[in-house]
Amino acid sequence: MRDDPYFYVKDLSVEFQLGKNYYTAVHQISFDLKKGETFGLAGESGCGKSTAAMAIMRMLQDNARIREGTVWFQGRDILSLNQAELRELWWKEMAMIFQASLNSLNPVKKVGQQILEVLTVREGMNNKLAWERVEELFTLIGIQPERARDYPHEFSGGMRQRVMIAMAICLNPSLIIADECTTALDVMIQAQIMNLMKDLNKKFNLSMIFINHDLSLISDVCDRVAMMYAGRIVESGPVSDVFLNPAHPYVQMLIKALPSMEQGTAQLLPIPGVPPRLKEISAGCSFLPRCPYGDKGCSLEVPPSVEIAPGHSAACFKIDRLSI
Repeated sequence: MRDDPYFYVKDLSVEFQLGKNYYTAVHQISFDLKKGETFGLAGESGCGKSTAAMAIMRMLQDNARIREGTVWFQGRDILSLNQAELRELWWKEMAMIFQASLNSLNPVKKVGQQILEVLTVREGMNNKLAWERVEELFTLIGIQPERARDYPHEFSGGMRQRVMIAMAICLNPSLIIADECTTALDVMIQAQIMNLMKDLNKKFNLSMIFINHDLSLISDVCDRVAMMYAGRIVESGPVSDVFLNPAHPYVQMLIKALPSMEQGTAQLLPIPGVPPRLKEISAGCSFLPRCPYGDKGCSLEVPPSVEIAPGHSAACFKIDRLSI
């Protein structure tokens, strides 16, 4: 843990109940964040990124529970707060941009009205001041203020995502968790959303946890990144270190599967197999069934995280024998 982190997660584990048994979906993950920094959580779908985000926000579904861990934010342990304290925290200090904007917005209310409701209920603003704030937010996110009187179905996917961003920042929180906020958007709209996120980060000194499976977006937006697999962080560090000098076999293979200008028309190298289901996660290294370097010893215990360079660590028994 770095000195004086503004936000940190330590040994966070999350379980889901399936039938009579509980299965661990997030295994003792730890990371920290400084004010104004953008931290990425990356990895294939199903590796625990969104579950970790929902646990941090205390928004897990009914069949999930936090088994252990600490989530520390501005001098408070989020996991110890009651519901009344959480309601004061949400929106005002930390907020979330969800990945499914059409599902997150109320289809029978105009989008501006949905933001206005937050401002009047949470801030006690009168309708006139609240609507002025709504129009200010729409201008900030690059949408004409008069469009605040339209319904969600009248917006494109990219515009709805901008509305979600406006809603997240309407009470000026200092920490934003963006969970796959560009999913299902085309490349041009993705670029616009990413530029908006970077502009907001600079303008308001926002701290952000950016969750995405797209490594190119992670490299463009984030200062540091943690790569997750089967609910564990297998490698973490500065984005440039992790992407240019990947140490864990999983991360190496992910980067080799990423198209680039240098590769030209060369065939991409997909990772064989799929991440394990909750019931299939083994006692040893979870990546072993897909790893070209693994052996029987990797199945006996979970590999510990080893520091490779300052701030850059990976969890693999064979790091010193792998060619990058």
